[in-house]
Amino acid sequence: MGAHSLKGRDVLSMADFSREEIDIILQTALELKRGISRGEFQDHILRGKAAAMVFETPSSRTRMSFWRAMQQLGGAAEDLSGGKVWSDSGVESWGDTCRVMDRYFDILIARLLAQSTLVEAANLLTIPVFNASTDYEHPFQALADFETVLEKKGRFDNVKYVLTWAYHEYNPPMGLVVSSMYLASRLPNFQFVLACPEEYTPPQDIIDRTMGYAAENGASIEIVHDLKKAAKDADFINAYCYVMPDVFRAGSPENNWQAPTPHNKEPERFKHWRVDDDVMKLGKPGAKFMHCMPAAVGHEVTADVIYGPNSLIQDEAENRLHAQKAVLALTLGA
Repeated sequence: MGAHSLKGRDVLSMADFSREEIDIILQTALELKRGISRGEFQDHILRGKAAAMVFETPSSRTRMSFWRAMQQLGGAAEDLSGGKVWSDSGVESWGDTCRVMDRYFDILIARLLAQSTLVEAANLLTIPVFNASTDYEHPFQALADFETVLEKKGRFDNVKYVLTWAYHEYNPPMGLVVSSMYLASRLPNFQFVLACPEEYTPPQDIIDRTMGYAAENGASIEIVHDLKKAAKDADFINAYCYVMPDVFRAGSPENNWQAPTPHNKEPERFKHWRVDDDVMKLGKPGAKFMHCMPAAVGHEVTADVIYGPNSLIQDEAENRLHAQKAVLALTLGA
C-alpha cells in the first residue's frame, strides 16, 4: 500500500487505516507544515475542488481547520450547517440531501450526532466522506494528537502516552478513546495507556480489536483505573473533553450509554479525575500536557497545567490543520 491507496477513500474510522497509511498521513502532515513555514504556496494541490461541510453540533477547531485546510490547498469549502439545507427542518430526507451534494461537491466533511448517520451518507455518496466527529470516533483529532507526539519526540518508539478521562458534569464516558486506541495500536514499541474509571472501560469489542492490532504491530496497550498510576513515567498526558449538555443528555447509541451517567449520580467519587501539577510530576521530567479543547478548566485540568510551559494545546490545535490537509491531499489530490 502507499499514497495511491488513499485516493477517493472515506475516513469513517481509524480502524480503516493500516500502519503504513498512518505513517504516510503523519509524514505528509509534517512536510506540509514545514512547507508553510518555508513560505511555500500549496494552493495547486486541490485547485477546483469543493467540500461540503455539515455540523450538527458546535465546532471551533474542526470547523475552522477544515475550512482553512481547503483554502490553503486551493479548494473551497461551503458550510451547510445551521438550517441552510432542507433536511435540517425535516422537509427533505438526509438521503436526498446527500444525493444532491454528490453532484455538486468533491467531498463531504460531517460532524454528526450518530456514527450510523455518517455511515448512511458514505453508503449513498460516491464522493469521499470524512468523519469530523461523531458519538463513536474523532479520527482527525487522533491524527493531530499523534502528529504532535511525532513532531515533539521525532519518534514513537518507547514513548509513553496516557489518554485520560477527566471529570466534568458533561464529560462523556468515551470521547477520543476509540480513534486513539485504534491509531496507537498500529505503532510499534509505542506505549499507550488509557486511564479511566472502571465504569467507563471501553466495550469489549473495541478492546479486542485494539489488542489484535497491537499484537500485529508490536504496540503496548494498557487500561488502568487509577490516573496517578497511569501517569507514572509518562511522556504525554492527554485529557479528553466534554460535550454540549444537550448532546451529553442524548447519550450515545453507538456506545450504549445515556445520562445520567455514574459521575452524574455520584460526582464526589469522580472529581479526583483531574490533571494537576501532582499528576504531571509523576510523568517524566518535562512531560507534556495535551487537550483537544474545549477544556473545563478547574474541573478536568488546573489552569497552571493547561496554560503552563509544558502544555501543547495550541500546537495540538494547529496540527488539526496539517493533519487534515494531509488526508485531503492524499484523498483528493492529483
